[in-house]
Amino acid sequence: MPTSIEIWAGYAKDRFESASKRVDEFRNWARQLGAAIGVVIGLELTLLGRMFDLRFPIDRGLRDRCLLALLGALAIQSGLLFKLLRTGYVHRTIVGPESPVVLSRHVLAENDQETQRMIGAYYAKAHEQFHTLSETLGRSVGVATRIFAWSIVLFLAGVGLLVAVAARRL
Repeated sequence: MPTSIEIWAGYAKDRFESASKRVDEFRNWARQLGAAIGVVIGLELTLLGRMFDLRFPIDRGLRDRCLLALLGALAIQSGLLFKLLRTGYVHRTIVGPESPVVLSRHVLAENDQETQRMIGAYYAKAHEQFHTLSETLGRSVGVATRIFAWSIVLFLAGVGLLVAVAARRL
């Protein structure tokens, strides 16, 4: 029959693994969102390059507002891309449970219950760090997603304005 220390240590390990998986998941989400933003930036740059090929008469002020909206969206997305790459790949490093070699030095002279208690304590402490990190990553990816959505709206407004002006000139 497992003791309360063994149950607690198992619980601490399960909670740590859950928080660790959440950190990995949010980092993957940041990487995927970064990849999507990279694709959209490529499409926008292509469209901007093609826009300079258009030779229809257009009000200079209106053209400048279109360009400002398009370049503003591009600047926002470029900033988001670098932030997401940092979040997905090089966000702060945290240490998980102690290495077995180091931990063995502390528990060799201890009984089974004290060993279980110490291992559980290491997992519990690591869980706290990983849980905090996962919450931070989740908020960061959520904010980046909302900003990206609004940058798409800004870009589409610039394109829509450009299309409306071009249609009116035809």
